[in-house]
Amino acid sequence: MSVSVYVHPKTRHTIFQKDHTRAVLFQYGVRLVESPEEATVLVGNRERFLHELIDAFGASKRYLLWTHEPFYWTLTGKWANIGGQRVRTISLHSGEVFFNNYFYSSICSNPYSCTATPRRRLNRTAVIVSGAKSMGDPAVVARANKVDLLQIRYELAIAGHRAGLCDVYGKDWPPGVSRGESRLGAWSLAKYEILEQYDFNICFENSLVPYYCSEKIWQAIHCGCLPIYYGQASIYQDFSEDSFLDYAHIGSPEALFDIVHRMTVSEFNERYGRCLEIFERAFPLGRPAQEHAAHYAAMQIVALNLAAPERHASESV
Repeated sequence: MSVSVYVHPKTRHTIFQKDHTRAVLFQYGVRLVESPEEATVLVGNRERFLHELIDAFGASKRYLLWTHEPFYWTLTGKWANIGGQRVRTISLHSGEVFFNNYFYSSICSNPYSCTATPRRRLNRTAVIVSGAKSMGDPAVVARANKVDLLQIRYELAIAGHRAGLCDVYGKDWPPGVSRGESRLGAWSLAKYEILEQYDFNICFENSLVPYYCSEKIWQAIHCGCLPIYYGQASIYQDFSEDSFLDYAHIGSPEALFDIVHRMTVSEFNERYGRCLEIFERAFPLGRPAQEHAAHYAAMQIVALNLAAPERHASESV
């Protein structure tokens, strides 16, 4: 039995756009269609996209919000009332997207192009490559369920910049802070070119969610940087405490930059070597992690499609 599914056209970079995860969906009979009229299940990765679809089709369709971004949906339940309709929500906060640390680990194009050559000296200026538009935005912080790291990352970057110990790249920073844009054109390659000039990269996650281990730490290692990281505790299921620098344990800009200043080349090489070992082991596990998420989503879509229309349309959340 097949299920016809329409994905909102502004939904990007999800399991519904990747060829290998679309193939998994197809195995379960999930057939992606070009128009919402011919679909029984309508999908979006943001609440406003679901509102558009619900306004157009109401109770005649079933709805799924699927997202792997922490701020696109922040409620923890598996169901929500959006626009008067009962919507199945699969998100980081419902614990149904990430099942390990590897979802993003294969994002680097070639894991073996990074160099493990021991350092003879260190560039002790850290680098951060990140936009600042949403950092400190009260609306963002308010909807982050107290797991937001944007403000902490912003304050660290500004403190490091003022002390001359951190180079900042990206949009929307205060005047005179950013050294340049990092998301123009082939932005991943632009970011790599920046990171390869440094030995320390501030690469905090956006949010503290179990197994939310985004591309940031993997790209840092890929480009030869020792990560200055702040993320979920589940990261230690793979990394050891003597690998990256964990800002959650360090706690202040002054303490962090003192550690960077005092670190010997030998300690750097040992820490980076441990990170590189994890990177090389984790890289081939990225696609299977994404396919696992697609398997799970496909089963939920099939179940959603089989739900009785009357119950789907009227049951309270």
